[in-house]
Amino acid sequence: MIEILESRIAPAAVFFYTDVDGDHVKVSVTGTKGTNAELATAVEAGLTNFGSGQKAVGNPHQLGLLTLGSDFAGGSLSITSTPSTDLDPVGTTTLMGNGFVNVGEINATGIDMASVSIHGDLGQIIVGSGVGKTPGLGSLNVDSMGNFGTSTGSNSMLSRFINGVTSITVAHDVNGVLLRAERANSTSTVPTAKIGSIFIGGNLIGGSATDTGEIAAADGIGSVKIMGSVIGGSAADTGRIDTNAGGNIGSIMIGGDLVGGSATATGVIFSPADIGSVTIKGSVLGGSAITTGGIDGENIGSVAIGGDLMGTAFSSTSNVDHAGFVRVQDNIKTVLVGGSLIPGSETGGGTLSFSASIQAGQTLGAMTVLGSIQGTATQTVVISGAGLKAPTKRTQDPAIVSVSVGGSSNYAVIEGGYDLNGNPVSGDAQIGAVKIGGDMIASDIIAGVKVKTAGTDFGTSTDTTIDVPTTPPVLTDGILSMIKSIVVGGQIEGTVATGDSFGIEAQLIGPITTGGVKLQIEKTGTPLLDDEYISQTTGHDVHIREFPGM
Repeated sequence: MIEILESRIAPAAVFFYTDVDGDHVKVSVTGTKGTNAELATAVEAGLTNFGSGQKAVGNPHQLGLLTLGSDFAGGSLSITSTPSTDLDPVGTTTLMGNGFVNVGEINATGIDMASVSIHGDLGQIIVGSGVGKTPGLGSLNVDSMGNFGTSTGSNSMLSRFINGVTSITVAHDVNGVLLRAERANSTSTVPTAKIGSIFIGGNLIGGSATDTGEIAAADGIGSVKIMGSVIGGSAADTGRIDTNAGGNIGSIMIGGDLVGGSATATGVIFSPADIGSVTIKGSVLGGSAITTGGIDGENIGSVAIGGDLMGTAFSSTSNVDHAGFVRVQDNIKTVLVGGSLIPGSETGGGTLSFSASIQAGQTLGAMTVLGSIQGTATQTVVISGAGLKAPTKRTQDPAIVSVSVGGSSNYAVIEGGYDLNGNPVSGDAQIGAVKIGGDMIASDIIAGVKVKTAGTDFGTSTDTTIDVPTTPPVLTDGILSMIKSIVVGGQIEGTVATGDSFGIEAQLIGPITTGGVKLQIEKTGTPLLDDEYISQTTGHDVHIREFPGM
């Protein structure tokens, strides 16, 4: 007797309809107990024109909303299309349709699903039961998202993955859509709202409504790969990749540019926790509002920018800070900029600060700029590190590990001992080797020193050391602020203007070489190396000063 084995093929519910341009569309859900009749009811309820007596096949329909009930929990939804003769009025064999199907909204509220796949554009998806630690969705695979706004039937541009999603793959653009992994409720303490990975074959585009063109996860993102650009919009928090409840981000790769918009916090990568690495093949471009076009994390392993770190030229009466920037609250291991640091300009009466800046709340690691620093008299470029919150060695407090600039440095302020707002906070801060391939013009290199009056120039006799850190109490008695060495391929110069000055200042300054010649700087025995200057311009306004230890 031959025993008939139980079938291993998951049951499938299937329904067919014709879309608006003539494609023959197949909707199927596998791996659930949902029936053909249940799926037919769900699809028919979301088709336009269906209630007027038209059949699903042979008449043009838009699937505006597909609501899946509990019988489809754990299933895999697939919506595919092929050109057909469904709309041919005379029965010929002329194919119609473009092979893609556009869907307004998938509503799977209250159930988890294994996968959702759509061969076309999707406006919105809501999925997840919020039960336990299981992700609301295993995988989402679509051709694009949001290209038609809400015109295809979605309720909004917000897609929600309750308890997270394992992977998201979008072949082309994500346009004005928010992809958000969120916890089941505001009181949940289980950190399950994660995006495992996301791939976008086109651009991530912000829009005119808040939180659009955004990838957000409360509890972290594994990896992000975007082949195009991330573009901020005209509303706040658009064109963003972020976590907001302490979640880490593994790695980010952007094949194009990171572009700030005209509203606050646009064109930004942000995590209140750690980011493994950020690679941007193009440029980072600031916008015309606060915190635009930038990278911001607690700690970052590495940042590599293929093009420029650049602000923008705009006219406003507002005060704008951090437009085109890299900022970490604590530490960053390495920064590589393949182009130049260019701050841009503001011509409307407001101020522009920290544009094209690179800053660390503790230690800025090895920083390399293959191009030049192109600051101006009104828009300097800030490179800073504050130093360690709690040094573990009596003689070491690294604020900036090293700086290497391939071209020239114009109006740069390289400063150790300064926080992210530009305030002097540590007289122990140390800077490693500084190397500038071209000229060093109207630039400062400062470690643990402050000006007497905020807003005035470095390099004057009234400069003084910053107080040592007092919170938390640390062993700082043996730490001297330091600049390890400076090598400048060209000349070190100030300006021909009178009344300005620039400084190379610390408690201990290593060898300085300019144009291949090591400077002979003799100590005078006084507390300061007063009037030791190296500029060839009017006023000799680049001064070198060492300060006594504390």
